[in-house]
Amino acid sequence: MEETKEFYDFCIPFNEDKVLLKEVCEKLVVLGYKTIAIELFFDHSNRENIKRLGDVFPKPHDLLWLETYFQNKLKILQRITICYADALVTHAMTNSINLRKFHIIAGQPKNEAALAHCCTSFNGDLLTFDASNHIYVSRKAYQLAVKRGLFFEIKYSPCITNTAVRKDLVKIAHNYFIKGKSKNIIISSGANNIFELRGPQDVTNL
Repeated sequence: MEETKEFYDFCIPFNEDKVLLKEVCEKLVVLGYKTIAIELFFDHSNRENIKRLGDVFPKPHDLLWLETYFQNKLKILQRITICYADALVTHAMTNSINLRKFHIIAGQPKNEAALAHCCTSFNGDLLTFDASNHIYVSRKAYQLAVKRGLFFEIKYSPCITNTAVRKDLVKIAHNYFIKGKSKNIIISSGANNIFELRGPQDVTNL
C-alpha cells in the first residue's frame, strides 16, 4: 500500500485536455488536498466493450506528466470505475491484468441485481452510484459490504449544478444512514472543472 496524506479526493474524472486537468489539480492543491485519484470510467454493460479481444479492461491513463508536475505537492492515484449490469463482470475482472495496475477499483451498479452483487461479491474498493438511477441498498447488503471492507461513495459535484440530482443524492445519503448508520462512507467530488470543487471543511458541511 502506497503512503498517502490527507485530505483526499478519490474521484477526479480524467480529461483529455491536459490544461483543464492540470487546472483542476492546481485548485485541489490550493484547497488543501494532498491525495487524489484520477478516474477512468469503463462501461462493462456496453456489449462492444465486452467483445474486446484479450483484456476487457483498458490500461490506466499515462499520468507521468501530471505526477512529475505535482511532485511533492499531490499524490496522484489511478482509479477505474466499472459500470456494470450483471455478475459476468466477475470473470472479466478475475482474468484482467490491466485492473491490477489501478490503485482503486470502484463498482457502479446499473440495477438492483448488480447492486446486490457489488455488495456481496465485487472485488473492489468502492461502491458508487449514478444518483439518477434510483436504486437503494438493503440493510443486509449494506452490512455485508461493510464487513467485506467496501466503501460507499457520495459524489457532491453533481448536486452543485443540478437541483434534481441534489434531491436524489440526499435520498441516497439518507438511505445509507437508515440502513447502515453511514458506516464506510467517503465523499468525493467527481468534479470536471474548478467551479465544482469545494474545500475539505466545506464538504463536511454539505
